[in-house]
Order: sequence, then structure tokens, then C-alpha cells
Amino acid sequence: MAPEQVKQQKCVSSGDGEPDGGFVFEAQEAWREFHSSLTHFYENGELCDVTLKVGERLICCHKLVLACVVPYFRAMFLSDMAEAKQDLIEIRDFDADAIQDLVGFAYSSRLRLTVDNVQPLLYAACILQVRLPLLPVDFLTATVAKEEMIKANLSCRDLLDEARNYHLHLSNNSVPDFEYSIRTTPRKHTAGVLFCVGGRGGSGDPFRSIECYSISKNSWFFGPEMNSRRRHVGVISVAGKVYAVGGHDGNEHLGNMEMFDPHTNKWMMRASMNTKRRGIALAALGGPIYAIGGLDDNSCFSDVERYDISSDRWSAVAPMNTPRGGVGSVALGGCVYAVGGNDGVASLSSVERFDPHLNKWTDVREMGQRRAGNGVSELNGCLYVIGGFDDNSPLSSVERFDPRTDQWEYVSELTTPRGGVGVATVMGRVFAVGGHNGNIYLNTVEAFEPRMNRWELVGSVSHCRAGAGVAVCSTHIAQIRDIGQGSSSVADCM
Repeated sequence: MAPEQVKQQKCVSSGDGEPDGGFVFEAQEAWREFHSSLTHFYENGELCDVTLKVGERLICCHKLVLACVVPYFRAMFLSDMAEAKQDLIEIRDFDADAIQDLVGFAYSSRLRLTVDNVQPLLYAACILQVRLPLLPVDFLTATVAKEEMIKANLSCRDLLDEARNYHLHLSNNSVPDFEYSIRTTPRKHTAGVLFCVGGRGGSGDPFRSIECYSISKNSWFFGPEMNSRRRHVGVISVAGKVYAVGGHDGNEHLGNMEMFDPHTNKWMMRASMNTKRRGIALAALGGPIYAIGGLDDNSCFSDVERYDISSDRWSAVAPMNTPRGGVGSVALGGCVYAVGGNDGVASLSSVERFDPHLNKWTDVREMGQRRAGNGVSELNGCLYVIGGFDDNSPLSSVERFDPRTDQWEYVSELTTPRGGVGVATVMGRVFAVGGHNGNIYLNTVEAFEPRMNRWELVGSVSHCRAGAGVAVCSTHIAQIRDIGQGSSSVADCM
């Protein structure tokens, strides 16, 4: 090390010293050298180990840097996706300049925003989960506030005042009557935890177990078990808690509900539905939880019940137009969709949606294929329906519905048929968990990347299971207690 470099370092003693009489040396400014070196390597194309292809643009960079700054790439490179091992990764439907700017930001922590680039940059940052820095308050007051369009619009001026007050509040300046709003509430540092709850395997006995997915480790672990065994259970997460509703415990149909709180790591019983049933679907819309359809040993139901979390009460709302057991559901665009299912005679391709303001179900365009026991999830404003059974066999087909165009289209098929599959969306991908392929129960899991229109196998659950409920809970993975049971064994899949 050169003498002038040594002078710039600081020696930090450990106080009383190490047990062997030594001391701790900390190069407090070394990170600046690392930062500068990484930027130099990037700008000169040195030691690069991955190339991003955006349109005709090739961007040579380093996986480690992308993984450190861009959650999208971190999840990709730490997964079993094919891209994790590829030297060339094609990224579609993005502005090449925007991706180049974001990659440069990963190295330099600097980003120039202009009228021309702000829209594609924000779009790319949103999809890739890159958190851009806040605009400084002096730029807001000296530049933005002087724009004629802003000055002439009262709503814009109110937003600008809110942004200014937020900055002042962060700077410990006194702001009278300051309150956090939905725009200024700090964003969470987690994409959420994927839960797989209940179901059954080859033994036929319903599970009490739950498994939780660590995105960073691409692996599952067992969390605290439910109070009841449940197969064909409805599962949803609302406000950082997981709800398991109905199902079958191996002896009888259930109408009760239990809730998992990550802060206590306990399942607690809540109010029961009015109708005991399995094969129900759950959806949350503006707070309440809707329990939709289902079946028992005698009939399929069109019943729909609404659960108010604050009062812990269920009430009936308008029934569906068609009975649906093994139905899939999701909330989208202010409505609750009921997709497919079985009416007691045959699997259905029909779809209907519920408007809570009108308390009314309306038929919408049918799917291309009849299916029950299918998974349903939402991604980028579209509804995805995945797998399920027709009247003869499990399905590998996947369909996507865009309510803006009122059109269905087929997308890439699953790697294997999955009836009774659990489905949820996390970090911009749709996950399909378990199911039955016509021969065996599955413990495999695959994720759909919409931009590449491809399914990739990811970490498998320990228990082969179908009829499980899958949901994403807005909590941190470290909060969930790993009970460790069965994490190295695979249950009977036959």
C-alpha cells in the first residue's frame, strides 16, 4: 500500500484490545475504493460475467453488482432459473436506455432524470423493484414548484406541499400537524413470504403443516402448524396475517377459520362460516374476505360469504349465478372473480365477477378450457388461471385474462400437469405449488416469468401435496419460526 494511501486510513482500536493483545484495524474509507473500482470495471467492460440484451442493446455487467442492488436480478441469480447460469440474458419490453441507466445506477448510485427518460425509468424501476432516491427538497421548491402546470393546478400544489413537508419532517424540521399518508408511509423492505398451507398427499390424510418459501435461499421450511388438518382449504393473507378457512379434516367438512399471526407465530381460531365446505376460494377486496363457492358430499355451492375482520363476523352476500366447487378466485379491478370450478355435473369454463357496490354477480367472457381445482392469481393487472382438472385429467395449460381488453389468451404451459394446484404471485412471478399430475402427488414448484413467457422449476416443498392453499403474507421471512419438522423428508407422493 502506498504511503499516501496509508495516511488516509483510520486505525480503530477495540478498546481493551483483543485477547492476544492485538487490535482491530478498520479501513473506513475502503468502500469508496471498491465502489470506484467496480464502476471502472463496468465502464471498461472488464471482468464482466453477464450480458443483458435489451432490444439490440448489449449491456455487459457483473451479476454480483446487479444482485446487490436490483431485487429482480437477485431473485433470478439465486434461483434455479436457467438465466442464473446464462452469460446472455434477454430482457423484453423495456426501454434500452432505461435499463442502461438503471445498471449504471447500480454501480455509481447516480441517476439523471429528465422529462424524456422519467417515464420509462420509473416503469423499469417498478418492475425490477429498484427503489430510486427521493428528489431533494430544493429541486422540488426551486424547479418543480415553478412549473406553470403545477402552479395552475390545486391538486398538484397539494401533492407538492405534501412532498415538501415529508422532506422537512425527515430532516427533523418542525412541520405542524404532520401525518404520514399512503404516499409517504415507508415502503416495506420485503416482497412477502409465500405460504403453502394444508392439503393432502398420498396417504390421503389432510395436513396440518405449513411450509414457507425463502426467496433468497430458494428453499422451503416448516412453520407453526394449524390447529386443524385441512385439505381443499381456502387460504388468503390480509394485513400481514394468514387466514385458513373451511376444507375437510379427513372426517368431516369444516366451516371454521383460523388465523396465523407472524408476530406471535400462533394460529388462533376465528368465527366460523355459516356453511361447512371444502374446495372454496378466498378473495380480499378493500379489507373484507370473501369465501366463494365450494362443495360437500352432496352438492356444489353458489353461496358467497363475507368476513369482516374488525368485527369477526361472517354475513351472506349475493350468491353466484352458477354453483362452483373447486373454484378459483382473485380480486382485480375492484371486483371479485370466480373462475371455473365444477357445478356438480361437469367442469366449467365460465367466469363471473362480483361488484360489492351493486352486490351483484355478472358473467364475463369464458375461458378457452373447462377446469376445476385450478389456481388463480393476478399479475400486472391480468388474471392468470393455472392447471386444474377437466372432466378427465389434470391440465398443464395456463390462460391469461386482461379485463381491459376483455380477452383470454393462452400462455406457456406448466412443466407438468397440476390439478389441485396452489397459486400465488410474489416478486413479479406467479408460483404454482404442488398438485396432482394424474399419477402422483407433487412436491415440485414452478414460477412463471411473464416477460420470458416461461415456467421454471424452483425449490420444492417437502410434502407432496394437492388441495393446499397458497398465499403471500406481507411479513419478513425472519419472523416466521422454523419448527424444523420433516424438512429433510418427503411425504408419500403416490
